[in-house]
Amino acid sequence: LPDQLYESLALVESDMEDAPALIPGVLSREDKIICVAAPKVGKSILAAQLASCLAGGHAFFGHVPVPGPHRVLYVAGEGDPHGLRSRGRRMGLVLPVPEDRLWYWPTPTYPLNTSGGLAQLLAFARDISPDLTIIDPIYALMTGSMRDDEKAGDFVRNINRFQAETGSAVVIIHHTHRPVKDKDGDRIDEDDEAYFGSVVWAAWPKALWLMRKDGQSRHSVMLSCGTNRDGPNAMERVGLMMSEPKPLLFVPRGDARLGPTCITMLEALKVQSDMTQADLVEWTERPVSTVSEGLGQMEGLGLVKRTTGRPEKWSVT
Repeated sequence: LPDQLYESLALVESDMEDAPALIPGVLSREDKIICVAAPKVGKSILAAQLASCLAGGHAFFGHVPVPGPHRVLYVAGEGDPHGLRSRGRRMGLVLPVPEDRLWYWPTPTYPLNTSGGLAQLLAFARDISPDLTIIDPIYALMTGSMRDDEKAGDFVRNINRFQAETGSAVVIIHHTHRPVKDKDGDRIDEDDEAYFGSVVWAAWPKALWLMRKDGQSRHSVMLSCGTNRDGPNAMERVGLMMSEPKPLLFVPRGDARLGPTCITMLEALKVQSDMTQADLVEWTERPVSTVSEGLGQMEGLGLVKRTTGRPEKWSVT
């Protein structure tokens, strides 16, 4: 788009509408968000869940998308179509997505901080008309060092150009740097300064989401949003527990007595009622003893019930 000038008074008095909300309190058209986390915390799962919720009209941790069809373009720098299919099937058990709503561009040939990458991104966007574009992750989708201000600047300028032409919200997935420790060896909480590389990555977004492990279990995560230029964000502090491998998604943490196995079994029973213990062993990929113990615990809490037949079948209360 050509550069242009805006006279101050005319701009202030213009009837330009605010960017419409996609998920009120969480995401609007033209939003710029970076989600930062250490490796293996689950940031790609969170990104896929956001994509599925918007495209499928499902609540994102209690926040419902505005009515209407929404399309999402997911630029996947990691993985391949087989991996994306597997993840989509396991997440789709709970968050199904209609046809022509979620599109993947796996392992792009052109880096997105080049003219070729921008051209291809725009070409796909013209076909899809995405309301949301997810770029996952930065390091796999650019050329040069993430510490290089010029290379990082090329990246965000291309994304800005893309948004100016499409109006799409953009969520970029990024890694944290190695933990910084004090003289006693304790980790220093850097909050929004935990991103890796150039300061450009922190300067570009309107909101910076930070994911981190929260407790001993790798399934327990805290999602926070300490930086949001447009005011409070619904993601300011959300405790999450990962259900995996099937179904695959994050759920808000509720009863502290429930670990990841119980959470996964509850989500599985919401998808398919009257499951046997053997079914749950298959879905959760946990040992029989672990599943049996979890069922007993949840039965004691009044969360599940069993039939009297053989084999016993379980369902949520």
